Amino acid sequence: MGPQQQGKIDQAYGVGMFYQQQHLKAQNPHISQDQLAFEGNEAGRTAAVDTVQQLTGVHIDHFAEVNLDGFYELANVLGGVKVCLHHAVDDRNSGADFPAGYQHLDASQALAFVRQRDGLPNGDLDRTHRQQAFLDAVMEQLRTEGVIGDLTKISALLSVAKQYVITDSDWNLLDFATQMQSLTSGNLVFRTLPIQGYATIDGQDANVVDPASIESIVQSTFYPKPVTPSTAGTQPAQPGTSAADTTVDVLNGGGRAGLASRVSGAMIQAGFKVGKVGNSAALTTTEVHYGAGEAANASRIASAFGVTSAASATVAANHIEVLIGSATTSVPAVRAAPAAGSSSRSSSPSSLIPTSGAQGGAVGAGKGIPCVN
Repeated sequence: MGPQQQGKIDQAYGVGMFYQQQHLKAQNPHISQDQLAFEGNEAGRTAAVDTVQQLTGVHIDHFAEVNLDGFYELANVLGGVKVCLHHAVDDRNSGADFPAGYQHLDASQALAFVRQRDGLPNGDLDRTHRQQAFLDAVMEQLRTEGVIGDLTKISALLSVAKQYVITDSDWNLLDFATQMQSLTSGNLVFRTLPIQGYATIDGQDANVVDPASIESIVQSTFYPKPVTPSTAGTQPAQPGTSAADTTVDVLNGGGRAGLASRVSGAMIQAGFKVGKVGNSAALTTTEVHYGAGEAANASRIASAFGVTSAASATVAANHIEVLIGSATTSVPAVRAAPAAGSSSRSSSPSSLIPTSGAQGGAVGAGKGIPCVN
């Protein structure tokens, strides 16, 4: 199948699944329905990820797929969620019948909350904001009720995830539970990328986007360019980046299972932003590499491991990479960096994302329960 020049992004899943299943049936007419469904869905997920990567120009490390049952079961485990509505709603199709303002929804009501699309001012865009608000409410609850530190509740959440959430094979949810401390500290923000208008494609409603604009916004968000110094020939100050503006990647080269995740948790406790957590090539001695602006922070981290940090051209600005060697057998005490000094990042690209109209503004940003349509 050749590249599709126009279509809905979510069509990629169905198209990829259809062609893979046709191919499999042609190869083996007796293939079981279970195998056909499994391999077809795998192809659909791959096509969906590839489509988003091509549109944004950003590599996707992991993906999670959840259906509406997952929303219900997650709300059920948490004993419901708190939401806020700008206006009262009464929709028979979804069962959403709620007053305006803040309210606590049980699992059934939460499902109706995320399902509703009829009667909303901006249709599916408002439903997107509903689902973002649901996830933000979950994160707020995890933060305020100390769920992350409660092994029983974490186990219950992971049990639900295993039943209702499909992830790629390389994503270790238990390790991710440690990293969630960063997401529950007000660092998670949902933004809806801009659309140019509406269209009908093959009889279906669709949002029209400018691919070049979308790629530019996403690229500048993930890979912000450093501000150019005003005086020629001078170098940006290296030690001024705060821990809150520093992303730390932790890779395990020592072979001790789970150590990278625990070290990443220590970085979060020290005030740093969580980055990639995984494995590296085998190492004996722990190494700490840093990008522009991170000399002081890297030195602090390296000293905790009893090693010396080193600048690296392959590490992005405001990033630190910790490669754990086999000589490191436990999590060291990492001293947080002082908050003084400013980041060398450019102004946020969020100014390019609409703050009013159909797309609305940011949902989340650690400001309590967000209100949506």
